Amino acid sequence: MSYKASETATVLVDHQSLDEMLLACSGDDIKAVLIGFNEYSKHLLNLIGEKVLAIYDQDQWKIGITFRNKEVVGADIILEANLIVVCEIKSLYGFTGKIRRLYQNQVPLFFPSRLHYVQTSEINIFEQEEVYTKALSDMQLAPASMMSREKLFFLAELMRMGLRNRGDLIEVGAYQCGSVFFLAKVLFYLSETRVFNVIDVFEKHMMHPNATMCNDEISRRLSFYTGINLLEGLADDDEILNSLEDRKFCFAHYDLGFHKKSLEFIWNRLAPGSPIVLDNYGHLAICPWDLDDFFNCRGAHITRLPWSEQGIVFKPC
Repeated sequence: MSYKASETATVLVDHQSLDEMLLACSGDDIKAVLIGFNEYSKHLLNLIGEKVLAIYDQDQWKIGITFRNKEVVGADIILEANLIVVCEIKSLYGFTGKIRRLYQNQVPLFFPSRLHYVQTSEINIFEQEEVYTKALSDMQLAPASMMSREKLFFLAELMRMGLRNRGDLIEVGAYQCGSVFFLAKVLFYLSETRVFNVIDVFEKHMMHPNATMCNDEISRRLSFYTGINLLEGLADDDEILNSLEDRKFCFAHYDLGFHKKSLEFIWNRLAPGSPIVLDNYGHLAICPWDLDDFFNCRGAHITRLPWSEQGIVFKPC
């Protein structure tokens, strides 16, 4: 006995999505693998189970589940499939990419125009890639930050670009280390072990409305990443800079005004092709003209972002 997609519970299933999946699998010779073990894939197994070989899922606890004699498997098993059907919105980017690569991009891919009432053209890929979904799941433990989630994603993308080069990382002007926490989580889930040097005055800060940086708290929050090197003091303290004399950097986040000494120190040790993010560049109070002149004299240009006060400089190769 069979049933129509329109007879399924609308709270659990978007009828349009299920209809589109069924239509995609309507050919007589279809041998499909599904991505995502959920209500959609279970209805496909109910209705066209003979055309389905298995279901891939990124949630480890689901691996090995069987339904209608079809098994949920991990992303390391290749089957004789001629169609991949995405049934889960959270898997549309990261996990789907992993399955496509498993089949060397040779097997056609289908996903409906919407999944569970959300247009599939509108997904946020930063919330789909595995390294970011893991990092985001830990953000309830993050310190206070003045940076938006979009800025954190942007920082992380630039950091990942820098990781192609040799060197450690450095952030100057960390406040309570909210951005350091997120970047360190990304490093952790990328299995990186590079040193992340973090400079701020922390508890040496004069009494001020923003002077709530607790050294013990910050150290505990960042203890998951063994490469953190917290340096307490001003950005241009000789003692701090001398301790980093032999370091090379592949990424720098500079969240201060213009301090020539520390900028020059970082720039001279930044690997060619690596980025330095100037977080306060768009604020006139920090004299952006001084930053312009500093980098222009070194054959570099600050790229301005229309949606943010941040600026980016790539060290010329």
